[in-house]
This record gives sequence, C-alpha cells and structure tokens, in this order.
Amino acid sequence: MKTSLITEIGAKTNQEFSARHVRVLRTLSACSRVVIRATDEQALLDEICRTMVTAGGYTHSWVGYAIDDEFKTVKPMARVGFLENNLGIDRVSWSADSPQGQGVFGRAIRTGQPAIIRNVEESPVFMAAWRDATRIYNYKSLLGLPLIVEGKAIGAIGFYSAEPNRFDPQEVELLSEVASDLSHGISVIRMRRERDEAQSQLEHANRVLEQRIANRTAALKAEKERVTVTLQSIADGVITTDVAGRVEYLNPVAEQLTGWTNLEAHGRSLGEVFHVVAEASRSPLADPVQRVLDSGASGATVSLQGDAVLLSKDGKEYAIEETAAPIRDAAGHISGVVLAFHDVSRSRQIAAQLSYQATHDDLTGLVNRREFENRLHQAVKTASNEGRNHAFIYMDLDQFKVVNDTCGHVAGDELLRTLAGLLQGRLRSGDTLARFGGDEFGVLLENCPPEPAARIAETLRETVSDFRFVWQDTTFTVSLSLGVINFGGSDMSVSDILSAADTACYIAKEHGRNRVHVGNREDRDITIRQGEMHWVSRLQQALQENRLQLYCQKIVPLDEAAPNTGAHFELLLRLRDEEGKLVPPGAFMPAAERFGLMPAIDRWVISSAFANFHNLSPDVAEQLELCAINLSGASVSDPEFLSFILREMAAHDIPTSKICFEITETVAIGNLTQAITLINELRAAGCKFALDDFGSGMSSFAYLKHLPVDYLKIDGSFVKDMLTDAADAAMVEAINHIGHTMGLRTIAEFVENDDIRARLAALKVDFAQGYGIGKPVPCRYGDCAA
Repeated sequence: MKTSLITEIGAKTNQEFSARHVRVLRTLSACSRVVIRATDEQALLDEICRTMVTAGGYTHSWVGYAIDDEFKTVKPMARVGFLENNLGIDRVSWSADSPQGQGVFGRAIRTGQPAIIRNVEESPVFMAAWRDATRIYNYKSLLGLPLIVEGKAIGAIGFYSAEPNRFDPQEVELLSEVASDLSHGISVIRMRRERDEAQSQLEHANRVLEQRIANRTAALKAEKERVTVTLQSIADGVITTDVAGRVEYLNPVAEQLTGWTNLEAHGRSLGEVFHVVAEASRSPLADPVQRVLDSGASGATVSLQGDAVLLSKDGKEYAIEETAAPIRDAAGHISGVVLAFHDVSRSRQIAAQLSYQATHDDLTGLVNRREFENRLHQAVKTASNEGRNHAFIYMDLDQFKVVNDTCGHVAGDELLRTLAGLLQGRLRSGDTLARFGGDEFGVLLENCPPEPAARIAETLRETVSDFRFVWQDTTFTVSLSLGVINFGGSDMSVSDILSAADTACYIAKEHGRNRVHVGNREDRDITIRQGEMHWVSRLQQALQENRLQLYCQKIVPLDEAAPNTGAHFELLLRLRDEEGKLVPPGAFMPAAERFGLMPAIDRWVISSAFANFHNLSPDVAEQLELCAINLSGASVSDPEFLSFILREMAAHDIPTSKICFEITETVAIGNLTQAITLINELRAAGCKFALDDFGSGMSSFAYLKHLPVDYLKIDGSFVKDMLTDAADAAMVEAINHIGHTMGLRTIAEFVENDDIRARLAALKVDFAQGYGIGKPVPCRYGDCAA
C-alpha cells in the first residue's frame, strides 16, 4: 500500500512539474507554424521573438547574427522586450577574447551548443559586462541557442526569464527545437531567394537568346558566310531547316547534343534528328519548326514548354530550352526556320533540388509540414466540393527522448528514419506520410471513411509497438500516441482539423500513451481541452491588465455564546472579462491549474491582499480577525514561494496572526514534504493553517497527524446532504470528532440553510461557511490593484 501511495504522489508531482513544458510544447507548435508560413527572413525573426515572449512567457527574446568584423559583433536582427536603443544587446561579441563574448550568445555561436546562465547574480563574468542591463530588464536567467545554417553557426537566439534557475534540460531541449526550426526556416527562405534569382537569370537568358536569334537572322540576310562562322562558334545548338522542315545545317553544339553529324542529318526531317519529349510524361512534344511554318506569313517565334528533354541518337538525355524563328529572304518571305537550343540540365537540376528541399524533410525524406498542409488544404476542398470522406492522423512518438538522452542524436535520427520507412510500408499508395518536426508525424488518408481510418491508425500503432530499435547493443521499445480526425463535407477548416487532431493526440498521451484517440468536433474531451487552452492567453492578459478581483465569504462561529472578535472570512477569486462581465472561478481555474498559471495567480492574490490588508473587510466598521487565503499545489511545491510570502508580509507589515493559509487535503498529501515545510515555516512566523476539503481523499485520517494545521475544513460534499444521507452525516460527525481529538477547530463548508446550521451546532462543529451563512461579496478596497 505504501509503495502505491508513493507512486501516486510521484505521478502527481511529475504532472505538476511538466506544466511548464506543456506550455513550451505549445509555444514550439506555434513557432513551427510561424516557420511554415514565413516567406521573409526579417519577418520570420520578428515573429519568432514575439511568439516566444507572448506565447512562451519569456520576458525578452532576441536574434543576433554573427558578423566577422574585428570586434566579432553579434548584430541584433530582431528583438522583443528591449529598449529602442538596444541597451544590453548593443555590444555583444562572439569573440572568446572579449568580456562581451562571455555571455550566452558568444558561447552558443562559438560552440554550436546551448549556453545557459541559470542565475546572473552568481555569474561575476556576466555581471561585469551586463550589470546595467540586468538591473533595467530584471532578468535572472537566460538561454542562448545557436542558429545552424548549412552546418555553420550564423548567429543565435536568446530567451530571458525573470525566474532564476529557469532552464532545465527538458525545456532546453524543447527550445532547441525552436532554434532548429528557425534555422531551417532561414535556410529555406534563403534557398527560395537563390531559386528566384536563378529563375530570373534563366528568364533573362531566354530573352537574351531570343534577341540573339533575331540578330543572327538579320545577319543571315546580309552575310551568310559570316553567319556560318558565327554559328560554328556559339555555345548554343543551332539547326536550320528549309520550308519543308528538312534539316539543312547543324552547328557543332547541335551535333554534340543530338548525336547526329551535320552530314548525317542533312535532308532528314527535323523530328528524326531533334526528338524531344516532356520530362514528366515522356510524351512527344510538337515540332517547333512545323509550328513556325504553320503560323503562315506572320512567322511567329515559338518555344517548347518548360520541361522539354532532348533524346540524343546515342541514348543521352538533355534538359533544354529552345526557340524557333523564321528565316526570311530579301523580300521578306519565309525561306526556312532556325532552331536554337541550349542545355539547361544543371539549372533544372538545381531548381528541382530546391523544390524538393522546400517540400520534404531533410532527415527522413518524407513530405514536410508545409507541403502536407498544402495537400490537406486540397483534401478539405474535395471534401467540401465533392462530398469525399478523408481522415487525418496526428502521431507523436512516446519514448523518443529516452533514445536521444541515452544514445545521442545520431541514434535518434536513425530511429526517425527507420520509423518513417516502417510507417510508409503500412500505408496505401495514395496516402501522405509527413514529418512535422521533432518526433511528430502526420498521415493524410484521402477517400478513407472513419472505420478504415481507425483500423489504419491501430495498424500504425501496433507496427511501432512491435518494433524494437537496437543501437550499439542497446534495445529500445517505442510507441506512438495517435489522434484521428475524420472530415467530410464543409464542416471543418484546415486549422480546425490540425487543432482537433493535435488535441486528440494529446488526449491519447494523457490516457496512458501507446493508444489511438478518435475525435471529432463534438468530442467533449477535445472541446474541454481546447477551451482550457483558449483560457491560457485570456488569463495571461487578465493578469497583465489587472482584471482579477478579490471576493470574500464570511465564516462564523456556531456557538452563539462565542464572543464576536471580528470578521473571519475566506478570500475568493473572480475575473472581469474583456467586456467587464464577471467570470466565476470554475470557468478559468481548471485551465490555470493544467497549464501552470496557478503560481502567478497565487502571487497576485497574496500581493493584492497584503497591499490592501486593512481594507479587505466589506464592513468598514468591522475589525478583521482572520483572513483565509488559498494556496495551490504548484505554489506549495515551488521552492521560492515561501520566501515570496515572507517578503510580502514584511513589505506590508502584515499582522501574521490574522492570516490563515488554506491548502486542500489533495494538495497536502500530493506534496507532503513541501507542505509540511511550508506550514512549519509560516506557523513559526505567526500564521495559521487550515486543511481544506478534508474527507475527499482516500487516506485523509492517516495523513492528518503529520500535518501541523490549526483548522480542519469538512468537505462540503458531506455537509450539503447530511440531513438526508446518513452516511454523509456520519462522516461529518467523525471528521469533527477526530479534529477536536487532535486539538483542531473545525469548519463546515457548503452550509446552505438554517437546518444544516442547527445540526452542525448540535454536533459541536466550531464554524460554518456557505450560502446559508453569506454569499461571496467584493472586498471593500475596490479595484484590487496590487
């Protein structure tokens, strides 16, 4: 039994510690979308920095490029959170010999590895160079990650946090994915720019070629012998024909490319000597000379389509571009046709390579996310216009980090390549498998109804689950978590599908990993999760705009003979939405707990309450006796939270005997060691403690003797039905009895009417709280400004 409880405690603690990493994962996903959509390098850098601050929760972020000048400057390219004059990032170097090169940017660029300063105040070298910046911007820890493009560190991206010791190994690994995605985005944008420049050069070359042909035609009219010499020397292949399309002349380049000599080709039809096909379909292309002749007296200049391939007599193939134009005699009549062409195999190969790299993942060779979303967009159109049924599977590898951490990234890369081949082999020929980045994959199943889609997803899961990855005598078991979304008609957009599938995959992980979760837009789990994710940004904005509001609910003694020593109440939290409407905590607190916002909310409550402590009571004439403040599990397990409370109490000269902190039974048991330490330290300072929702857990009485609290709050689920449910009444009586036996005072929650109040008084419960005693009302101090 003890081992099971310890395991349960560890699991809950791991969930609480991973909340920050879940946020970083969401930020990583947002950054991936930024990279996918980016077309301009500067805009990409600006948006990544903005996303890391607004979505990632970091105080500052900037990108600097390494300049190979005398100072080895790190030039700021994009920044968020810094002053206009770039104070603090204006004299950064990547030189190992410069004091300004000892920060995280210089180290990351030099080493190509992450560089971390976990606490600037403990780094004399860093403080010597940037003491003023740390004072102005108030950051405590920072991380620099190299930007690697074509194997070279071109710069770095940095993240700053107001928290010391912020960047643990898992967070650094996740943020390294952001840097990797950003590096890839920069590389792709630069390749596109080079491709566009190459295309421009090709177009310019084509225009030049057309002009050259025109000039040569004119020269032929004036001096045929000089033209012949010219044709012998130019780098383009040139073929001339008569008006019947029979070959009259090949220059040396044309001989080389066609495989025919001038003598062999003379008098033959052009189609026999100049055999061209479409590169993709291999179907023959129209005879360009005949097209000129068919144009009549106008003698139009014509060109082949852009993917023409010349098949030479000796079996070689050449990608070519060509132009055919009429030859006119002195009277202006067409006397033949000149065909000029040149080998563009190299440039077409480069263009094809750039196109492939822009649409495929470098590591696995699978379609990348950008190309996948293009195909998904087309599938959504066919679903809407033609009523087809498709499915999208979002897959996340469960144990990838274990392989990376144990054997290194080379092993991790090999695992991804191997799994890509395994998964591809289990799909239909028309299905699209893509790697989204990291250990995330996606599958588009076109023309696939829900039931076959679910079977395919299960097949993929079983394939990976049965696979054993072996690396240097070490064997690993890996698995997939899959989210499946079926779509048809016009009910879902691309963003709807991606979001729903991502959430379905997340649910599969939450439910134990190595499983498939088939979701849809009406899926309650998906709706709840997406609603919570929506609340994260709203809560962050509410904290920034100070739209939280403190309420209080009074707690009264049940002994009518007890003296009135003043107001005793519990502080409760409400939120004003963007339109000024009041939002109850049940709407936003689950999201705050799931996504790691409770420490910030707890700190806001304590700062606001202490700053306005003497004006909290709704009744101006009533003296405050005891104020109860709730603490979350995340705050209880935060090693910095105790010092924060003590600083706030000292700053506002709070009479500690009037403060009672409340923690729930679940929080106390789930963080037992931290909870006992926190309770002992704050009780030593004069504060009181109440154990909230007592009786809701399985081991309440077993743990009670280890928790040095002053008050025991009987869980309201027993109190509200105690008049009609004998078991609930017995629980209330038992909890009250053991509380008194241990010298604790008891408080009954959810006291909704006078009959419950009278029954509790008869049982000698000390205090009562609930709507039957008093509803929550706003604190008197008003707008709750801390």
